[in-house]
Amino acid sequence: MIKHHRGAYYMPTTPWTARPKQEIDKDAYFKQIQRIVPAARSIICGAATGEAYELTPREMIELVAVALKAADGKANVYGSLP
Repeated sequence: MIKHHRGAYYMPTTPWTARPKQEIDKDAYFKQIQRIVPAARSIICGAATGEAYELTPREMIELVAVALKAADGKANVYGSLP
């Protein structure tokens, strides 16, 4: 069971690669999560600008997986649901 922490919940924006591919830029997302983890108690993936409505289930799973790896147990990681 996850233990919810008091404190800031961060919702980082999802970076994308250039056209024509336009896929999630996993390296940029990993670095972004690493930068905010010292200040974050929890991270909510795919929720910053309503992007959960645009992401496929596979993409949301990828975001959460990248965030879990980047947070390395130092912050809770959540996926958002539209």
